[in-house]
Amino acid sequence: KLLPTTFPFNDIVSKSSKQSIFSINNLEKRIEIFDIQSLERTDEIKLDPNMSFSAINKVFEDSKNNIWISTLYPEKGSSDLFKYSDGELLEYEPLSNRMGIIGAIFEDKSGRLWIGEREVFIYDPQTNKTSFLKNIRGSIFQFFCDKDENMWVATHGRGLYLVKDDGNEIINFRKKVDGTNSISDDHVNFIYQANDNTFWIGTMNGLNKMVFNPNNESYEFTHFFLQDGLPNNRITGIVEDDNKHLWIGTSNGLAKMNLATNEIQNYFEEDGLL
Repeated sequence: KLLPTTFPFNDIVSKSSKQSIFSINNLEKRIEIFDIQSLERTDEIKLDPNMSFSAINKVFEDSKNNIWISTLYPEKGSSDLFKYSDGELLEYEPLSNRMGIIGAIFEDKSGRLWIGEREVFIYDPQTNKTSFLKNIRGSIFQFFCDKDENMWVATHGRGLYLVKDDGNEIINFRKKVDGTNSISDDHVNFIYQANDNTFWIGTMNGLNKMVFNPNNESYEFTHFFLQDGLPNNRITGIVEDDNKHLWIGTSNGLAKMNLATNEIQNYFEEDGLL
């Protein structure tokens, strides 16, 4: 069933907590909200048509059903952040003078909002205060919370960060010059934790299997590239199914990896991919 909308949307974001789909129309600077089951429209957010931003680049719905919207000004290298709640759209002022391009928004289990651009800002709605994490740099691309409630931060340019103990311990994983036992690329697109607690890291150049070794308290990396069977080295998404297969999205096709054998099967447009 197609979304019952009359305009050609150019981005879709789904959020499972409220089962909503957001259809973004950058030409008219508005967002339509649909119920993911019925596909009926439930709300519409209209931004000021006189605003000069070029695109709505992020939409995030928190646990209290507030919708956070990031707008993009590429010529300035900056973003504005808005909160839509109870039919009212308000600009988030605390970061308005220092906000770069927002690459990721995430809510942790404490209800705090993690906002990533060139730094990581943490907004606590209970205190209405914003702090930032020191020692994390790079263009923030994704936040991921693992099963132990550690936060992982994927960046473009500065590799991968592991944030422990609410920021009191931060570990940075970078590509080594010789490539031995390190992440394959410093431009990280995606982080995923499989059911066996193995971490899979998708980068602009290769897939990484990342396993913690408790004997020496270190992480061991295994790399997978085009020559290992992947359809492309640029990894865009990772998810595990119920049959212990890892599905890997790339810039040129979809891969299915058997986690027991590492055997890879690829799918392309001729196989029915859209």
